[in-house]
Amino acid sequence: MSRIQFASTSDACLVCGGRGDGAHFGAKEACRACAAFFRRTVSMGKNYECRGEHRCAVEASIRCICRACRYDKCIEIGMQPQNVQKRRDNHGPRATCSRDGDDQLQPDSTGAAGAAAVFISEDAGMPSLRRINTHHLQLRAVRRVLHHGGAVHIPVGAQLHDVDGINMREVGIVADFCLGSFPEIQTMEPRLRKRLYQLFFPTFIILECGWRTSLTANPERILLANGDYIDTADIATFYQSGGQPKQKVDSKTAVDIYTPSYTFFLEHVTLPLSRMGVDEYEMYALAALLFWDYDHEKMPTEVRPMAEVVRMEILKELTFYYRYVKRWSDETLRLPQLLLMLPALQRMTKRFVEDIEMGKVFNIYSLDALTYDIINLRG
Repeated sequence: MSRIQFASTSDACLVCGGRGDGAHFGAKEACRACAAFFRRTVSMGKNYECRGEHRCAVEASIRCICRACRYDKCIEIGMQPQNVQKRRDNHGPRATCSRDGDDQLQPDSTGAAGAAAVFISEDAGMPSLRRINTHHLQLRAVRRVLHHGGAVHIPVGAQLHDVDGINMREVGIVADFCLGSFPEIQTMEPRLRKRLYQLFFPTFIILECGWRTSLTANPERILLANGDYIDTADIATFYQSGGQPKQKVDSKTAVDIYTPSYTFFLEHVTLPLSRMGVDEYEMYALAALLFWDYDHEKMPTEVRPMAEVVRMEILKELTFYYRYVKRWSDETLRLPQLLLMLPALQRMTKRFVEDIEMGKVFNIYSLDALTYDIINLRG
């Protein structure tokens, strides 16, 4: 199988990892975008608040998501506020804005040359995606405690019984993530809430695993929710220790049964996500669109009108994100490209559910009754 290689550079920005532009404000190496961000923050006296636990990733593709953590990183690498000159902009507001996505600016609606720019709040422009971000950070924090007791964990190759245990622990905390991320379901009848969650849970497993894996240099190692991985290049070892007392097939047969699904996952989920460079907020949008999939044949009829409305709002927020946060000139191409991932994720989810069912038949999987019923839409 092919492997993705990421080029390394010795002059990477020490803040976000992007292409460096030399020394700035006391730091040995920083990019222009991070230097401009630091200068504006200091000169304008801005104060930022982290919505997570001050552990947000600060990477080139998502550096504008948490300004608090980005500023902390600037200080950490040696940028000094006293090295920033006082603002000399005494000629009124500028009509242009930064290209690095830090300040959400939009030209005045008059369109006149030199018209003053006005702020557009991200909270106002993409409240749903922001809310999902907040609860996803909480989910990741809970995972560190639930799976490893909060201790530092070195990833290892998982085996079948490990994955069964991971999924069992994930059922409850992902349900909490859904309740926080999608407040519309909090007033629904319990049966409708349960059905939406049943439809979403296996899809979320596929989406998150694919997205996490797409960020690594080795797409053959599927990253799991607890940080460990399935080594699909040595899938026989993965199934060797998963044998149950009454298992009806050996590990070689299990490999033959499931290898096509791993191949599909690599070719239609992980590699496309990697080639596109899907970032965290795009992943949140995909999660929301999958949760509110009103075209799903098993989506409750009563929920479909609401699902259609929510999906349209998500698409509007994603357009806002491309236009005012990422500032991509090809937003009209990027959006449909991202949406093309939905059918692949849905097909992979269907295969995943079928594989679970087959594992139950041959006594390969040891899922508890609750997890099995959720994944297979029982109850």
